[in-house]
Amino acid sequence: PSYINFGSGIGITASGNPTWAFGTGGTTNAGAERLTPTNVHHTASPYAILTTDRTLLCNTDGAALTLTLPAVASSSGRRLTALDWAGTANVHAVTIAAQAGETVNGLASIDIVTLGGGCDLYCDGVVWQTIKTTV
Repeated sequence: PSYINFGSGIGITASGNPTWAFGTGGTTNAGAERLTPTNVHHTASPYAILTTDRTLLCNTDGAALTLTLPAVASSSGRRLTALDWAGTANVHAVTIAAQAGETVNGLASIDIVTLGGGCDLYCDGVVWQTIKTTV
């Protein structure tokens, strides 16, 4: 099959990528938003986060990786998740950097340095903030 549904809105595509579906009316809701994670390898560093990115599965198996957040002015209400998918952030960090003149948690950047760490970020249109983090 092209999509395997495990229930609760979680499944796997034919290519092996995990997906999540959110919406009302159950896991088969036609109006649900499917979120296919973006795999980001350290060779793509620095990676400019796209408007279509929601969940970033980060691979720092050979070097550090920098993710650059989009501008706050165009990101109001946006939520992002970055995860140390390769389990190597304790050796090679995942840096999440704000645009020039902007901040994340009041800083120019934050680092994920914990094995298997990650963070959820939210933009209120003025600044980026972490909601939940294991950095």
